[in-house]
Amino acid sequence: MSDIDQFSVTVRRINRGMSHDPYVTIPAQRVTLGPDGILVIQGWDNSRSFSSALWDGFEVKRLPSSVDADNA
Repeated sequence: MSDIDQFSVTVRRINRGMSHDPYVTIPAQRVTLGPDGILVIQGWDNSRSFSSALWDGFEVKRLPSSVDADNA
């Protein structure tokens, strides 16, 4: 994975508090799922983690980079 790789991660949250939308989409550079079920999403400036009790699914999409567009 290079510095230009970027992803969009959509997480389906179980316990969403005051929000009525069960989905949250986060830009990411790295996604890690630990053996304990903790999902960690790391972006350029910050990271966010979800314990196994807070999510029940996620989808990762690779975003096109400017280098991909230049080579097309």
